[in-house]
Amino acid sequence: RPEFALDASGWNPRYNFDGFLAFDQPFAYTQLFHNGIIEAVNAGMIGWGGKHRKIPSVQYERELIQTIPTYLKVQQDIGVEPPFLIFLSLLGVRGYTMAVDARPRAEYPINRDNLIMPEVLMESYDVEITEVMRPIFDQVWNATGWQRSFNYNEDGE
Repeated sequence: RPEFALDASGWNPRYNFDGFLAFDQPFAYTQLFHNGIIEAVNAGMIGWGGKHRKIPSVQYERELIQTIPTYLKVQQDIGVEPPFLIFLSLLGVRGYTMAVDARPRAEYPINRDNLIMPEVLMESYDVEITEVMRPIFDQVWNATGWQRSFNYNEDGE
């Protein structure tokens, strides 16, 4: 049985038709498919909208950077060889802005329902996840009117 979780509280792991599923209804699940694909969903991370429609910039980036190595370990344990593609989609985010510190500036809400980022390629297990994910994070920030993710410095660290 693989060990993985996107948010370790309340998981109910079990085998299913597609492979192996760990879930925490109604917010999150991680599905390991028979072919090695891992699909992880966390609907509670960004929130349910309402008046404060903010993407928690630090939390979601940190959670992905900390969780992806867990998924890679699962891949390695079951014998899946690189290369890998990582995809990130933010669904139902029209009108959301980026939660940042108190920098004075105009807010630019996301102007579409779904942000489907282009995939990033990982050619080996020996990569720095923060480097691999930066283009995706930058694109999410771009969608909210920012030049780049400010969780990285100008040198990308």
